[in-house]
Formats: sequence, structure tokens, C-alpha cells
Amino acid sequence: MNISAEVEMLVEKITADNYIGTEQIARKQEMDPAYARRLKLMRIATDDELLALTGNPNAVVSLIAFEGLYNRGNETVPAIFEGIRKRKDIIRYIRGDIAMDMPMLEYAYVYVLHYKIPDEEPPSEIEQADPKFKIAKDEQTAIIERIDGLRADGR
Repeated sequence: MNISAEVEMLVEKITADNYIGTEQIARKQEMDPAYARRLKLMRIATDDELLALTGNPNAVVSLIAFEGLYNRGNETVPAIFEGIRKRKDIIRYIRGDIAMDMPMLEYAYVYVLHYKIPDEEPPSEIEQADPKFKIAKDEQTAIIERIDGLRADGR
């Protein structure tokens, strides 16, 4: 797969940032550059480039590519999610002045696919929407158990 120079440059910068954040972090008034790079990658990369990037060893790059494909309604999302379910990566997520580590799977399940974890308040920064791809109830339970296990391992 040929990845354009512009996309490759963004991937390098996102790898160096190595976190996913909201529009504003800390108390800065301007948009976080890492957030802007995330949006740009999802906007300019082709579906083929995003598909190739979902296999990137950097979990943040992989998740951004996955999110870009999800936002476009790409039919490969369920298969890619199955690959994410197998990964044990922990990512850094920054919201305002709060930095937290979370399993890659949790970000994909809650922040991208818009599923909820029972007994947890949904994150206020994500737009509540029905998931575009349905996951059976028994599979949801298995995913939540996996997230719980990854959280425990990450502590």
C-alpha cells in the first residue's frame, strides 16, 4: 500500500504525540495541535490508507485510522474491531487537564463505536449516538470483561 507523503508525515507526528486528546487540553485557549492532526488524518487519508494504518504498531495511529473508517461507515470496521479486541495496548487519553491511561479496546468501544459500559457515566466529551455497527449482547459482555481485565493489568 502506497501512503502519501502528507499522510506519512502526519503519522510520524501522531506517533511522536502518542496520545488522543480533546480539542483543548490544559488551560490553553487554542486547539491542541495533536487534536488537529487527528482530525486532518481522518479527513485527508483515503480509505485504503486508513485501512493500512489500522495495522500500525502505534495504538494511537491505529485507533485514529479506525475512527476515520468508522466515521465514513466503512464496511470493514467490524473486522478491524475484532483485531483491536485482541490487542493489549494502553493509550494515553487527555481531556482538559486530566490525563488518563485506558485500554485501546475501551477507546474503540466507548469513544468510537458509542457503546456504554454498564454502571459508568458516558464521557461528556463524546457525542451520544447509536452505534453504526451492532454488536450482540453476549459479545458486548465479553468485550466489557476484556476491558475490565485490561484495566486491571494496566494498574
